[in-house]
Amino acid sequence: MVTLLELIDKLIREHGSASILKDHLELVREKAKNEIAELERKHARVVEKLHDENSRLEAKLAELEQAERCPFCGKTAVENLHVVPHENPDFAEIGQKQMLCKCANCEKEFRKDV
Repeated sequence: MVTLLELIDKLIREHGSASILKDHLELVREKAKNEIAELERKHARVVEKLHDENSRLEAKLAELEQAERCPFCGKTAVENLHVVPHENPDFAEIGQKQMLCKCANCEKEFRKDV
């Protein structure tokens, strides 16, 4: 048979354990909150860096899309040499000019209308 003192001792142990468990749970909760806040800050920094990199790459892409390309190799290393009369004599007769260009990559020359 369980004595009154044993029942009181059991009650104290159970109550003490719940109190300790509550303290541990509060510590775990605070630690989790801090870790979540730190992860959210890191996430925000990564997202900002990705937006910056995306903007930089979009600007670079727009620049490359507008760059003069060699009709032979497709590279953007085109150098304008000088303006010359149009290669079609009919256009040349009315004063139409062309730009003589040279690709720095394949070194082929080509003309483009100006």
